[in-house]
Amino acid sequence: MKSICSSYSYKVVVIIARFNYFISKTILKSVVNTIKLIAAIYNKPIDILWVSGSNEMQLIVNSLLYNKRHNIIIPIGTIIRGDTIHFKTVVSNCNLSYNNITINNKLSITSGMLITDNIDQAIERTDPKAGYKGAESIVTILELVNIMTSSYI
Repeated sequence: MKSICSSYSYKVVVIIARFNYFISKTILKSVVNTIKLIAAIYNKPIDILWVSGSNEMQLIVNSLLYNKRHNIIIPIGTIIRGDTIHFKTVVSNCNLSYNNITINNKLSITSGMLITDNIDQAIERTDPKAGYKGAESIVTILELVNIMTSSYI
């Protein structure tokens, strides 16, 4: 089994939503700590960009795609169900946008988005004892990048 890291040169950008920051900051910490544990990225800077909310990330992700400075883009945000249809709209927009960008441009985007029914569920899912959710996204994206940059594709 091949390591999740290859000799490929990674340039990581994390886009994080300020909305529900008290939850998203835990996911950000998890992503950054996981990246630092992985030797292929350890000594390289991790760019972190802040946006107001999860719905605004799509424009930034798309813009980063075209400037080609990064080969790993990780959007992080927390979307908690509310009393209006806005929740469904934001979740749907984010998922559809990231899927389309990934497939159409062969760029690895793995969402570190946490989508929950309530605040208690969000807190529970970001508890370090339960395992950091952000770590899952960086491991997944490194595997994708290694496959996409391999001689197989």
